[in-house]
Amino acid sequence: MGPLPQTLETLARLGARLDLSEHSYLPQTLETLVRIAVGSGGHIVINASKCLPTTLETLARIGGSHVTFRF
Repeated sequence: MGPLPQTLETLARLGARLDLSEHSYLPQTLETLVRIAVGSGGHIVINASKCLPTTLETLARIGGSHVTFRF
C-alpha cells in the first residue's frame, strides 16, 4: 500500500514531484492531486495501465505538463 492521500496532498502542495506509478489510487484522488500539483508547480507521474482512458483524458486536461503517464 502506498502513502495515504492526505500525505500526498501535503507533499503536492509543497510542489514536490510525486511518482505514483507503483500504486493505485481512485480517480477522484488522482484528480485532486493533479489539481494541487498544477497550482503549486509540482509534477505527478501516474501508471496509465491502472486507469481507464476517460480518466487519463481528464487528468491530461487538468494537468497538462504537470502530469506524466507511465505505460
